[in-house]
Amino acid sequence: MTGILTIDDVETGVYGVTLFAMRSKADGQSLDFLDGITPVFLNETEITPFLRLARRDPLRQTLESDLRARATDLQGKFLVTSRVPLAHLRAALSDEQAADMGEDIKPMLSHVLWQTVGWQSAGAEFIEVCFNWGAVS
Repeated sequence: MTGILTIDDVETGVYGVTLFAMRSKADGQSLDFLDGITPVFLNETEITPFLRLARRDPLRQTLESDLRARATDLQGKFLVTSRVPLAHLRAALSDEQAADMGEDIKPMLSHVLWQTVGWQSAGAEFIEVCFNWGAVS
């Protein structure tokens, strides 16, 4: 995979979204997954509303600034990720306008907000958003 990825590119073939808690390593230059924090797995009905939210600025700009294909599985499907400050994602999820983006978005907003409520107090600073992307066989 080459070229710059956008949320629009990812949207056309995403079949899974997972959110992982991350924190800065002691060196301050890199991030590490936070032990003891269960990732948030979006179900089939939550993926499209999440992508709709991801297309709105400023979340879109934040996601696209780090969006990259990190790995490929044996079927040629990509793991596309972006690291986003936890506060930015939670602000986008809490935005009053987000709740007005359709009835199907409300369960996703509630699910992700509820599942990430204790992440900051546990030490999370960032969320790695993982998009499983590619043609589903």
